[in-house]
Amino acid sequence: MLRAVLACIAAALFLMSLAIYVGGAFSSRLDVFAGATPLLVAVGLLVSAVAHLSGAHRLAIGALLAMAPAGAIVSAELLGAPRPPSPPSATTLKILSLNMHAYNFRVDEIAQLIIDENPDIVLLQESQYGGRWIGEAMQERFPTRITNYRHCSTQILSRLRLVETFHNEDCTAAVARLAVPSVNGDAGILVASVHVPRASRPAAILHSRMTQWAHESAIVGGDFNRTPWSWALRRFDGIQNVHRRTRALPTWPTQRAWPRGKRFAFPFLPIDHIYATSDWTTVSVRRGRDVGSDHYPVIVELARRPPQPGAANGNPQR
Repeated sequence: MLRAVLACIAAALFLMSLAIYVGGAFSSRLDVFAGATPLLVAVGLLVSAVAHLSGAHRLAIGALLAMAPAGAIVSAELLGAPRPPSPPSATTLKILSLNMHAYNFRVDEIAQLIIDENPDIVLLQESQYGGRWIGEAMQERFPTRITNYRHCSTQILSRLRLVETFHNEDCTAAVARLAVPSVNGDAGILVASVHVPRASRPAAILHSRMTQWAHESAIVGGDFNRTPWSWALRRFDGIQNVHRRTRALPTWPTQRAWPRGKRFAFPFLPIDHIYATSDWTTVSVRRGRDVGSDHYPVIVELARRPPQPGAANGNPQR
């Protein structure tokens, strides 16, 4: 009886694992379930262990094979990419990204977090209410402020001098080119604060733009609403010359009453990410403290490699 139950569970795991692995390529709705991938892997390991202890060794191996598609994604994320050493005397940037939550009015806590962390660039999402106050209150600290309140209210606050802004109607992002001192003088980098809805079309638009931005120095961060094991984020990860710096870093939900009246002991969905082009190396990546949103902030420090002679800089689509 036990073996029959375990066999049924293993078969169900295989079907769900396969659906998650390839289903997102055909349906954004199926891709939503990709967040459960680590749970499937855990259940598969448990079924395999129980089957092995009960003497059903073939079934134990079958359970491991059943979760192989899901396990491959999770393993790749947990192992991550090795961090190359930062070049000596490199230009470094500290980036703080946070989905504020539109109706989070604990702006004093967010402002204090920004002051304590002292980043060079702040990427805000859902900033249409408290984010306006923060941008105005910190104008002396961050003289550059770029906003896009048309969609999901993205915003960039920066110490760096503004070179150029980009009009962006059809993508949920605030985009600007900023000046970064380097060994060859002021080198402009493209910075984007993004908030990607769960629908497939906005993700496809952002994917196209990031593919273009990959030809220059760029940093893109924010709330992607997608886990690393989703098909959509794996497509972002496949953009040449652009690398995700947040590896297996859960950022949702916080302990602050989400959903209403409930508390979670720990975040379990990594949906806030920072991408940067290959001319940046990763110095550190960590999750910030709870500041009243349903998302935790992400804090990343990057070091810029010296520009290569003859490197071409493209122009992003406006």
